Amino acid sequence: MKQRLNYPAVLPQEIELLMKLEGLVEESGLPLNLIEMVKLRSSILNGCSFCVRLHTQRLRRQGEPDLRVDLVSAWREAPASTHANVPPWSSPKL
Repeated sequence: MKQRLNYPAVLPQEIELLMKLEGLVEESGLPLNLIEMVKLRSSILNGCSFCVRLHTQRLRRQGEPDLRVDLVSAWREAPASTHANVPPWSSPKL
């Protein structure tokens, strides 16, 4: 197994800024499960298996239904997606 890059050691200022941003997002008032869903989707798009696993575990601990977590990668086609939980910027206007 390849050793992962130690980002805090290599990019300490950037990591500090990222942690500040994380704090602002958590204080935003957005539901925590929505924040984790966005992080999971971003991790899928970035191809980071470590982060996908991390955010999947966090969502399940928060009580997010397995179906919604499992289908994040195909959310547009997923039966668990509804217009109520799809962000307006993610779909073209018809």
